[in-house]
Amino acid sequence: MAPVRFIVTGLGSWGPGWAELIQQQDGVELAAVVEPMDDRRQAVVEARGLTPDQAYSDLQTALDHVETDAVLVVTPPNTHLDVARIAFAAQKPVLMEKPLAASMDDARALVELAEETGNLLIVSQNYRYRPPMQAVRKLLQDGVIGDILHIQANCQEDMRLFYEATNFRYLMPHPHIIDMTIHHWDLLRYLTGHEVDTV
Repeated sequence: MAPVRFIVTGLGSWGPGWAELIQQQDGVELAAVVEPMDDRRQAVVEARGLTPDQAYSDLQTALDHVETDAVLVVTPPNTHLDVARIAFAAQKPVLMEKPLAASMDDARALVELAEETGNLLIVSQNYRYRPPMQAVRKLLQDGVIGDILHIQANCQEDMRLFYEATNFRYLMPHPHIIDMTIHHWDLLRYLTGHEVDTV
């Protein structure tokens, strides 16, 4: 089976890591990278051994010139809807970093756009694949732990300590709620097998 070819768009905080990960895995291939900032784009080109025809400043141009199976979106959340529109117009499925969007309106629009165009829209959730979480899930499924009565998750660090003042996470009014607890909500769903009824 041919590898799934990805264009990675967004080479800020997490994009370079995604590009590296794709190159290290079987079954996937890094088709190209997209980043409007020349220095970031060039750094990834050099680090990943890419050729000039694998690096672009905008997604549309990359899609026009590169054969790809999917688009991996690692741009700030306020750009996700616009980036997905471009990918979906090219009939490419989208794997997207969380959070899905910067607003509920954009999140709903993304889901509607995926449904209207018949494209796959996936939000990456990596915590569930960590070995400790896999082990806890198996213990729960096998009945070793017993019934869950209460789960508590604590997020106590100021995320602004980890990011530059220009980073979108630094600028968020509530970065733990918008960007980090997404992991914990997903883990609750994954570990218990239940969906949220009320908030």
